[in-house]
Amino acid sequence: NFYWRDHPSEVSPEAEIDSTAVIANKNVRIGPETIVEPGVVISERVQIGGKVILRAGSLLGTEGFEVRKKGDKLIMVPHAGGLLIEDSKLFECLAEFWKIYLF
Repeated sequence: NFYWRDHPSEVSPEAEIDSTAVIANKNVRIGPETIVEPGVVISERVQIGGKVILRAGSLLGTEGFEVRKKGDKLIMVPHAGGLLIEDSKLFECLAEFWKIYLF
């Protein structure tokens, strides 16, 4: 794949993941001392550093939102990027972060 090479998801043993969080089976990396609170959803192509706090209900790696007009129709534009969250960040509850960057 030109944009991405699949890999099994990797979660540091030092991360705290709530039992209600949903993490994609592939293409996710979660660093040490990261806290994932209840109801967080982490989709494919997300890399999270260490010491990150993801508050309850956050959605990470959802499809970016871009609509283009083709003739008289509107089409959704697919995104090939991912989401990179570096060390020591805090994301408040019900935040949504899209896949828009190529890294």
